Amino acid sequence: MFLEYQEEIGRDRPREADNRLSVLSAVFTYAARKGRLKDNPLAGFERIYSGDRSEMIWTAADIATFMQDAPLELQQALILALHTGQRYGDLIRLRWADFQGETISLRQNKTKARVTIHVSQALRWMLDSMGRAGPYILTRADGRPWFTEGNDKELGKQWSAHMVACGLRPEGYAELPKAKKAEYLRFNDVRGTAVTLLAEAENGIPQICAVTGHTLQSATRILEKYLAMTPALSRAAILAFENSPATAFANRLQTTATPGREAI
Repeated sequence: MFLEYQEEIGRDRPREADNRLSVLSAVFTYAARKGRLKDNPLAGFERIYSGDRSEMIWTAADIATFMQDAPLELQQALILALHTGQRYGDLIRLRWADFQGETISLRQNKTKARVTIHVSQALRWMLDSMGRAGPYILTRADGRPWFTEGNDKELGKQWSAHMVACGLRPEGYAELPKAKKAEYLRFNDVRGTAVTLLAEAENGIPQICAVTGHTLQSATRILEKYLAMTPALSRAAILAFENSPATAFANRLQTTATPGREAI
């Protein structure tokens, strides 16, 4: 109910919508601390206002650059993110118990939404080939989990270091001002990339949301901004244009000579 309220206000005033939910979340946190509520139902809610920072999309070239010399554990993280469309915080918490061979089921930490993802063949091959050193799917090279209750940032640090090493971020990235950092790809941009790839594969918005857990409005905003820019969709559109009976008349058009002018 509260998320629907946020989306309604956010159509015209996204920052105001986030501010209102922030106030409600603070009230719920206080009530939970006093024992009036079991927990805060809005803890970690997804904000719809992104300030001046537009979500960016990883291209095939960006992914190839990252993967080329990345440590195996970072490659695994990227593939898992790309094939599930989940956030960093959910990916590092994924357990082998969440993987049932054909599906991955999880409750998103930020929105508390329950998501069941049918595993792609490529992802299943990767998961089946991985050792299971502990309860978590994503681990460090020595088998220790990236996620612990005391530290959930280590994968992000290693990821950032490799982004610099492979040239996707400049040297001295950590010292850049926030506005300048926003010009470079982030881990969580893989989530938006997954949305565009699912759309390019001719999935509708409800199907995309069933995989990634986005709200209909969030997925629509991503597609409105980025889908028209993707070369794959442009190629698919022209291929359909060339082969559809409905556009056959246009494909037969050729210029003809007119008096005083030559045909082109």
